[in-house]
Amino acid sequence: MKRDNSHFRRGSGVYKCSLCGIKTRETGEGESGCEMCVDCFNICGEDNGYNDSGSRPNEREAARLDEILANIASKGGDVERVEGFCSYAFPAPVVEAPAPDDDADRDERNAAEPMGVPAGPGKSPPASKMLFRSIPLNMSDAVCAGIMSTALEGGIGYWCCAGEIVYSEGADWNYVSFNAYDADDPDGDDNSAWENGAEVNYETIRDGVARILGGSVKIRSDLFAQVVSVLGGGDGMDVDAEGADCIVQAGLLGDIVFG
Repeated sequence: MKRDNSHFRRGSGVYKCSLCGIKTRETGEGESGCEMCVDCFNICGEDNGYNDSGSRPNEREAARLDEILANIASKGGDVERVEGFCSYAFPAPVVEAPAPDDDADRDERNAAEPMGVPAGPGKSPPASKMLFRSIPLNMSDAVCAGIMSTALEGGIGYWCCAGEIVYSEGADWNYVSFNAYDADDPDGDDNSAWENGAEVNYETIRDGVARILGGSVKIRSDLFAQVVSVLGGGDGMDVDAEGADCIVQAGLLGDIVFG
């Protein structure tokens, strides 16, 4: 992957990378839509590719990623945050926890560990999921309403019928919530699981974004870049109908079921 990051697009405005924090401008690769520098944008694309394929960087790929990290560091960027966010591109070494010596040792360790918390090194969740537990998405109601509007007006119609739509009058946004019904059985005649409708609201949108960014719901890298654009106070305008569809499905259904 050969790139020249010294050439910014003429006329592009300066902004702060939402991932590493350096000041940057658009170079022509579309990174400004995600409010990222070109290096973080490309690393995130690689990371999502490894996530999709279930693979990890080989020696040559790891060396290339390290070079990009070094470039970010040379500009004062937060490389630890980049590595934590892109945990598939920069996987931590797994160290197996030693087995307890005897039953008493095991009982003592179990007593010290809360239920459901893995014990020992190498047993914690991926760093990207841990990162999103502590970093707020900063998604305003207006951003959620915009994504909901995009979904309703062109993204989800092939699988969802919307009913009981609630609007907010006198505001910069309009849609507040709606009930989602199975498009193949909107009246519930086939005893659909959605016979009584399933509510979609701003929290559904936020949940969908969090699940996609956390890695529990996998989508294409170009759509992932759209979802990343809502970080750092992004306005969500770069989320198109397909991206909004993925967000609603991730938030409502917990996965990409349709499309």
